[in-house]
Amino acid sequence: MTPLEAFRGAWGWTGISFAEIRAVSPMGHVVFADAEGCLHYFDPGLLAIEPLGNEEATREHFASEETRLIWDATALTDAARERLGDCSEGSVYSPNPLALLEGNYDGEELCIMPLAELISLTGEIARQTKDLPPGSRFRIKIVD
Repeated sequence: MTPLEAFRGAWGWTGISFAEIRAVSPMGHVVFADAEGCLHYFDPGLLAIEPLGNEEATREHFASEETRLIWDATALTDAARERLGDCSEGSVYSPNPLALLEGNYDGEELCIMPLAELISLTGEIARQTKDLPPGSRFRIKIVD
């Protein structure tokens, strides 16, 4: 499965018509265009897709130092690269699934994951938790 197919399958419930991936960060953040040409920002850690608008609005978004720091994640990617090696084509660094849910970005919790798998995982989690009130707590059951 390609990352675009993963978006269509796992994030299709958002109503976005995923058309083209424009950029991918080392930590799995993605800028993509929908069928109407609107650009969007996918943040796997926040389980969110943010509409950016046109090219100019996207440039403005990336002009923010905070956005660049999150996109580059230099300290995280350096730590992951040192511990895990380089990512193969189509893979990114990410917290392991449980750490991703916990928001734990400790270097020891990072793994290499195919981008399509990260997109599918986060889309399914986002779909299942989208209606929970902010601050909700939930229990994760790990099934062998």
